[in-house]
Amino acid sequence: MNDFRRSPPAAANMPTSHAPPPQPGLIFADSARQPDLLYLTGLFSEDPFLWFSVNGQQFLAIAAMELGRARRTLPETIEVLSFKQAREAWNMEDKPAAPAAYIVAAARHFSVAKWHVPADFPLSLSLALQAQEIAVEPVEVFCPQRKIKTAVEIEQIESGVRLAEQGLQCGLDILRQSRIDSHDWLRWHDRPLTAELLRGEINAEIVRHGGLVSRTIVAPGRQSADPHETGSGPIPARQPLVLDIFPRIEASGYHGDLTRTVVRGHAEDTVSQAFAAVAAAQEVAIAMIKPGVDPSVVHRRAADILEDHGFASGEKEGVPYGFFHGLGHGLGLELHEQPRLSHSNQKPLEQGDVITVEPGLYYPEWGGVRLEDVVVVTDGGNRNLTAAPIILEIV
Repeated sequence: MNDFRRSPPAAANMPTSHAPPPQPGLIFADSARQPDLLYLTGLFSEDPFLWFSVNGQQFLAIAAMELGRARRTLPETIEVLSFKQAREAWNMEDKPAAPAAYIVAAARHFSVAKWHVPADFPLSLSLALQAQEIAVEPVEVFCPQRKIKTAVEIEQIESGVRLAEQGLQCGLDILRQSRIDSHDWLRWHDRPLTAELLRGEINAEIVRHGGLVSRTIVAPGRQSADPHETGSGPIPARQPLVLDIFPRIEASGYHGDLTRTVVRGHAEDTVSQAFAAVAAAQEVAIAMIKPGVDPSVVHRRAADILEDHGFASGEKEGVPYGFFHGLGHGLGLELHEQPRLSHSNQKPLEQGDVITVEPGLYYPEWGGVRLEDVVVVTDGGNRNLTAAPIILEIV
């Protein structure tokens, strides 16, 4: 076992609930897919429920089968009702009703003329409320405080990174155990080692340690020239293999993220040079991250380093090549959230931001190279949450 595969830090099973926005706010969704709802309540549910706040007081109406769990796990500052209890409290007819009916009843009970809702609030529900003269106003950033992570959230994200490293270690072990056949393909346990097989083993390892996985990237050879190509087919020797692993902690919903590029056998010179350029760009970019730094400046510096190493970026026949994506993104209850490390984001980084740093180079002729770490912006600079080593060749 390599040193980087450490035990996840101790962290709460569920994220802590957070204070609501000051204006009357409302969400109707399932918290497994609505990050603001999970952030505000800390309740992980695959079924939709109603959350709203009035004058800083939070309320929740939920199915009876979830009522006991919700009351047991949510703080006392959130008043929890079953839908039946909500009908009684808000003077509704004593029979199941559509979501809009509960929202209208709550609005009238609490004298709310307009609800502030997330930007992804269902259009059909908005129209149904408007028909009852209840206004909704979409808010682009419903919970702006989500951007700055608390110590508990940082522990959760670090646990997610550890999960990704568990999966990476599994993949690297299999690659080391594989052999190169006479046609330069990899074989493992006397069968072809495919992207699908390797991805399945990586994912299974993560699930065994409490993670959820979806579309793990195992992109061999020229397939790695497409940054989000998941990968398929036999894995060739002596060609780049991009492993991008982004599990979600099943208990809390927080994500980890990690990318490494490796070659089973000896890499060709072009791949080795690209790898050295990407590693240098990442090292310099991470060193620049601190409170107050302009993300666009960090992005441009990384792009310049890649260019200085002789790797141009551009477009050929409508297909981009070189370095053509953002340098990184925020990480938390969403895999991609604010802030962005990109050429267009000039809003200074703040202490508590958690971001990925992932420069990459992509060329259809031979493939791609990407390296990704996760860092948290600290008072004096940053702390890298990633422990996985950066290596290219597995020989």
